[in-house]
Amino acid sequence: MSEHPKDLVISVEVNVPLDLELMAELIEELQYDKTLEFIARLKEQFIKRAKEDRSAGKEKLADALTDVATSLSSACDSLSDVWDICKSHMTSN
Repeated sequence: MSEHPKDLVISVEVNVPLDLELMAELIEELQYDKTLEFIARLKEQFIKRAKEDRSAGKEKLADALTDVATSLSSACDSLSDVWDICKSHMTSN
């Protein structure tokens, strides 16, 4: 089995606080392409929220959320470089 799992499966009971430190560790342990996919999806959620807030007249909040999305886009670019370096060394699961 690869050191980095391809997929992340989280089972959470209703009304149980989510351990963010554990979540961060689990995401970091994914294969880099899956971490990239996660961050890209997170970026899209911030873009969506920024559009909603802009439509509601919350310009300052929308601008700040757009800045977050831009930073996540930069992180995606860097992770893509990491994946390009590592993918030939990864074994298939």
